[in-house]
Amino acid sequence: GLLRPTSYSLAGPAAKETLSRLIADRLFLGVDGLDLQSGISTPDPEEAALNALMVQVSREVVAVMDASKLGQRSLSLIATIDDLDFVITDVTLPHTAVEALRKSGVKVLLV
Repeated sequence: GLLRPTSYSLAGPAAKETLSRLIADRLFLGVDGLDLQSGISTPDPEEAALNALMVQVSREVVAVMDASKLGQRSLSLIATIDDLDFVITDVTLPHTAVEALRKSGVKVLLV
C-alpha cells in the first residue's frame, strides 16, 4: 500500500487487497470518536475503509480510546456499536455511557 508518513500507516488498493486476505482473532483499534448512536469513526475516508475491512476480518473488535472520544463523530464511519465486542477506556468515562455500551452488548474495561 501507500505509506502515510504522518500516521505510519498504509492506504490504497494494495493495502485493501492484503487486508482482505487476512483473518484475525482480535483487533485492537484506536478510535478518533465513538458516538453511541452512529458508532466509531475517523476523519479520513481511506483510513475508515481499511479499518472497516479489519473489523470485517476480525473475530473480536476492541476499541481503545480515552473518555474524551465519547460523543465525537468524524466524517467517516468505521463500524457501528453492534460491531464492537469490547471498549477499553479510562475511568473518567461517564457511568451512563458505560451502562449504554453494556446494554448494547459491549464489554467495557475501565483502566
